[in-house]
Amino acid sequence: MGDAACVGCEAHRAAARRAVAKSCVLLVNEGGLLPLPAGEGGKPAAELLVTGIAADSLGRQCGGWSLEWQGCEGNAFTTGTTIADAIRAVQPGARLVSGRAAGRQATDGRTAHGHARTRTRTHTQAYARAHAHARARGHSHAATCAPGPAPRLRLTTCLPQDVDGLAWLLAHAPLSFPQAPSAGAASRPVAVVVTGEAPYAEGFGDVEELRLPPADVRAAVALADAGWAVVLLLVTGRPLLLPPPLLSRVAAVLVAWLPGTEGDGVADVLFGRAPATGRLSFSWPHAMDQAAAAARLKGPLFPFGHGLQTRAVG
Repeated sequence: MGDAACVGCEAHRAAARRAVAKSCVLLVNEGGLLPLPAGEGGKPAAELLVTGIAADSLGRQCGGWSLEWQGCEGNAFTTGTTIADAIRAVQPGARLVSGRAAGRQATDGRTAHGHARTRTRTHTQAYARAHAHARARGHSHAATCAPGPAPRLRLTTCLPQDVDGLAWLLAHAPLSFPQAPSAGAASRPVAVVVTGEAPYAEGFGDVEELRLPPADVRAAVALADAGWAVVLLLVTGRPLLLPPPLLSRVAAVLVAWLPGTEGDGVADVLFGRAPATGRLSFSWPHAMDQAAAAARLKGPLFPFGHGLQTRAVG
């Protein structure tokens, strides 16, 4: 038997990081945008923005069955690296604008069910909390602003699900938002929109439509229309629909699946520290009428085995 004390040790996390990088699937890469240039001395080669509901959330990266049956929201329930922090470790000047779902509370270490975390739950308690989570999901966000390498400024508010979190932040938060490039800009600024589903397990993940969070879709479209090169990064355990108005505007689509605690593995692929080598183990649907795998035998959006390749740099 192995050494139980090594569970979660650096060697295990390094192996998990490599597994995350190898499992990422690059669906779209217009003009060879990825890998992104790392720049020099921590200074980005181009303006870099990180946003999206899953950008700064270990809970979303881990998904369901992560200490809690229905998973957790926020970052306080375990040790790890969010995708945003992993990107900022490579590019400290990257700007973070995120709206993090957090049940009915701010990101205070509570679970997605809105109850204080404990390590033990009875099945009945977990079931009741999962019902509460299903009713409350999508009604609150904690907004986090982190321009440059400065300490994060946290703003807490309640945002209905149909409010564009990015637009709200731009209007209300004390944040210096990078402008679209001028005609003489040497390199096009890049926006990484990290989006996906809230944690779930079993029947509580049943949905009528496999859609992305509407606010993140609107943010990606708006950024692309403003001249940004948009990288859509999907944190999900299943294929989500990519609306044509979105797919036609983004420059790259990278599926990170559920990378767990090791967001560094995703950043490794984004910046070319590791190559993109993953391939789809199923076809990706065009629309809900292709939700069943059998319906995707003809004309899927991306076929079984699809996955664009990149080379490691440096």
